[in-house]
Amino acid sequence: MSNIVDFAAMAASELESRFEHEPQGEFLAWLQLALRREAMVTVAYGDQYIRKQLKSLADRGLTTETVEIIHRALNSVWAQETGHQQYLASVLAVVNPPESFSARVTASCQSTLGGIEGRTIGTLVSGDKFARAGARLALALGSLIQDVPEFVSEIQQMPFEGFAVLNADLEETAIHGYERMLHLLKTLQGMSDFRAETTLKWDIDHMRRDETYHCDLFRFLAHIFDGPPPGGAGFAGQAKVLSAFADTIAVTNGIQAAQLRAYTGSDLEEAENKFTTDRKAIQQDAFVSRLKIWVNAAYGQRQQAGGLQAAQG
Repeated sequence: MSNIVDFAAMAASELESRFEHEPQGEFLAWLQLALRREAMVTVAYGDQYIRKQLKSLADRGLTTETVEIIHRALNSVWAQETGHQQYLASVLAVVNPPESFSARVTASCQSTLGGIEGRTIGTLVSGDKFARAGARLALALGSLIQDVPEFVSEIQQMPFEGFAVLNADLEETAIHGYERMLHLLKTLQGMSDFRAETTLKWDIDHMRRDETYHCDLFRFLAHIFDGPPPGGAGFAGQAKVLSAFADTIAVTNGIQAAQLRAYTGSDLEEAENKFTTDRKAIQQDAFVSRLKIWVNAAYGQRQQAGGLQAAQG
């Protein structure tokens, strides 16, 4: 397991602890963190940033057709991530958590980052660009992303294998995040105040499947010049690449194997489709409405109490 995945797990544990008796708050916090992450990768996977990586594949012997197959796959990943970003932004726009809640989430993240800062300082000053970028991105996972172009600039300098491994790790953290959200959603629906049907569980699970596809796709691409990862993701014997002159059929099979792992049956077409947002459905969703009522009541009362204390002081 990479530093990025480890650090993201620490952040998740800290978040769970901070919201131990408030699953509503933890769920809302995950919505915010997921949106921040999607905003980062939407930039990182943009066409303008992956051209250099694609050129490096051609320079190493891949045919134009093979590079184009990979390009199309990465474009589909970017489209799905932008769809995730739009969806999460729409949900949060309806719930509209107050700044006091956002500040609490940020404080929790900063606490986590402070706790692991000492462990990453050696990596941050490392001369190895991959290690340095990996550590910085690990730190960024739980904080507000403000220097995305700088992160992406470092990603561009990586060899293709490093680029793919890093993105696979980022996708793995996303999978864990969406899995936690699904667990919290089930918990909340067992509570009387949130006992309502919601499309969120299908939408979040859809995003989890997308991220599973992305993760396995990048894991496969990381080994495109030396064959599939040992025992990994069901690729063995399906997409082995023996030389830099990767066969288009082998690459196509590897991409399809990643899709089959994430999607099944009629859902397979989702591998090529952008995740879409139905804003009207979100606005009318009973669970989202109840979450909005809760956050306004819980944090509105805290704001009033804080104002009263200030006045009395």
